[in-house]
Amino acid sequence: MRDLLLDRMGAIGLGAFAALALAVWAVPIYLSSARALERDWQDVFRARKVPILMGLMPFLTILLGLYLVRADITRCEEIRTQTQLGECFAAPTTQDILTIDDMQSSPNPAASPVSVSEVPASLARLRTVALATAASALVFLALVIAMPRVRQGIGRLAHAPTAHVSERAARAFARLSRLRPDIGAAVLSGGLLFWAFYWPAEFTDVFGRAALLPVLLGSWVALMTAISSHFGSRTRKVLAGGVFALVVLSTAMPGFNDVRLYRSQYWPAAQRADPSATGTGTAERQMLLADAIDQWMTANKCTGNGRACPRIVLVAAEGGASRSAFFVGTVLGALLDKTKQEPDVYPDLASAMFAMSGVSGGALGLATTRTALIDATGRDPPCRVTDSLWFAGPQATGDLTRRDIAHSWRACLQLLTAGDYLSPTIVGLGVRDNFAALVPEDRAVLLERAIERHYNGVVHDDRTACSGPEDGRGFCRPFGYLKRFASESWRPLLLLNATAVESGRPILASDFYTAVASCRGNQCTPLFSTAHNLFELFKNPAIRPDTKADSLSSPLVAGLRDAQDVRLSTATVLSARFPLVSPAGILRYVDECKDVLTARVVDGGYFDNSGLESLGHLLPFLLERELRPLVIYLANEPWSSKPYERPGHSFLSPDPDQLWETRLTRLGDSFWSRAIGFVAEPMRTLNKTRSGHVEATMERFQRLHDGGQIRFVPVRVMESIRPVRGNLEARSLCIDNPRAGPLGRIMLYQPVMSWWLSALSQRALDAQLCDFENANAVNRILESLKFTEMTR
Repeated sequence: MRDLLLDRMGAIGLGAFAALALAVWAVPIYLSSARALERDWQDVFRARKVPILMGLMPFLTILLGLYLVRADITRCEEIRTQTQLGECFAAPTTQDILTIDDMQSSPNPAASPVSVSEVPASLARLRTVALATAASALVFLALVIAMPRVRQGIGRLAHAPTAHVSERAARAFARLSRLRPDIGAAVLSGGLLFWAFYWPAEFTDVFGRAALLPVLLGSWVALMTAISSHFGSRTRKVLAGGVFALVVLSTAMPGFNDVRLYRSQYWPAAQRADPSATGTGTAERQMLLADAIDQWMTANKCTGNGRACPRIVLVAAEGGASRSAFFVGTVLGALLDKTKQEPDVYPDLASAMFAMSGVSGGALGLATTRTALIDATGRDPPCRVTDSLWFAGPQATGDLTRRDIAHSWRACLQLLTAGDYLSPTIVGLGVRDNFAALVPEDRAVLLERAIERHYNGVVHDDRTACSGPEDGRGFCRPFGYLKRFASESWRPLLLLNATAVESGRPILASDFYTAVASCRGNQCTPLFSTAHNLFELFKNPAIRPDTKADSLSSPLVAGLRDAQDVRLSTATVLSARFPLVSPAGILRYVDECKDVLTARVVDGGYFDNSGLESLGHLLPFLLERELRPLVIYLANEPWSSKPYERPGHSFLSPDPDQLWETRLTRLGDSFWSRAIGFVAEPMRTLNKTRSGHVEATMERFQRLHDGGQIRFVPVRVMESIRPVRGNLEARSLCIDNPRAGPLGRIMLYQPVMSWWLSALSQRALDAQLCDFENANAVNRILESLKFTEMTR
């Protein structure tokens, strides 16, 4: 709800939000509480203090939310006391404390400047929403005060003598006097709920995202009030029983959570392809890793001589919903702009990237980047139509010269990852999935369609989801078949990570075969021994390998080519099926004779939330070719560089890559922490084990870095940033450098982990490239990419 209230609603969206808060939330609550008093209407309207107070509760809730959001934004904008210092910076330095003391002792203390320009705009937006909410509340009061008099006047006119009112008018007033407000509210609420239930994306396109709040929370009140008022006890029990039965039936609906499979236009050719031609044909859905390395070296003009190649770039993107996707688009977009603008200094990052491994939101960011690279013509990005969802979109102010979506990859990828993927998912979670018998797909499919719609709207100016099997726009493409879509130039391999519920093993949606890296005859080099190839999980389970066959197909999983296709959007969301937000995906093989459930798939972050684990399996094969890997790790979990809090590492270390995320903090020891510890501790431990696993994987990469085998560079979302200064080459990637206060560093608004980001959240993520540590990290990446590095 925090980011929702910061939405750029526009005049229509703001009016719709205020009107719906009144019509389908406040008024139904008022009528319901009035009905609950069990008095006749005249008495209710004479003694209606309780119903009026109940009807004002929605407005008070919205105003309270606005106040809390404002407090959250301004909490660390002006730090004047040591209490604020401790709240905003978990471990303030001695210099910070001395600076605060000096400010307090000064007769004219210096005020901290506003960090980014979006802060005043966001505060102004909150004031506008508050005024609209207050106006709607005043309209509500006027309605409930005037309603008795209006009803009395209509009643008098309905029974007035014909000398004063015509007979036709009297009949009209009589019909009007019999109208019930609760029926009108129920019809309106039911219609809006029906619209949001079946077409959630189209609903938010018309009314805005904030309009879902009163519709989802208030519509039920109007419907239940109308049912309780106009149906007897027996009928109400029958209706309640029917709804309960429908909900119970929906929880066991067969096929409701099945992953979408289909046969694309390329699938038949893949079945006819000669297995021995995997390395050269274009019909294959997946390729061998060894063949992919050969193609990368050919594209970078260093065939057979790894030492003459530019650094081969691997990218890992941590999970974190839209926060991660937007951060990935920001960093990779900035690097793409830099390398394309200076082709004499750097190789094109689009060609230098070999593989990208992502989890959850990181998978979305990487899939968006690769899809945009395929759709691009020439050096410019493919974006055509901007959107107000993006912080630098139509309603933005300030200098936007460096944010041209037609020429800046950073701007384009930010726009492509700024879509509203949350609204359909929330409708599915709150309403639709509880009535699965009435809808054809679950909320995971709604998320897939939202991704498809946003990409198609920006790139193809057609905000529609995928249609038939022949639809090859953006995320509608089948996963794999990379040589068909990027036949003229190299484009990086995708490695999207999910987790199997039953075994806990990783499930990989990849452009290359995962079981083996290379084959000669029936002698193959293994690649992933425990991870599942996504396509093997919905192949025909009756097919068994022919151990005597002397062909390429024997060491691979038998029947792998027979498995149907999945769209890129489906493969991406498979990696992002986090608890509650998306249900576990069901994979099954179905034909005329069999219906076999083969796996349940959940978020890849259960096994590894960094994406590094999968990339680690590729490194030996790259090093064997004398290639020099550069691993870029994009971590979006808010991080703070406090070396004195890292046990086992010297706080004097000049290299921030040596500082891990282990943090010594003061732990709570309250009554409640001890009382519920037996329940909370196992859950907390299981959750934090993910972070421990990521740190252990980072340590392995860091040791390879220290040994000179690879370059490993993390770029992080920082809790507080120190605006970059000096002549760093990476400083040019900082746009609109935030202004630091007297402490020299600032706390930006912390984006929530959600499938939609407000303009302020996006700007906070964009400003991460202005942080001193991140600028140093990006500078190391650029130094590693320079052509001069090829001779070292």
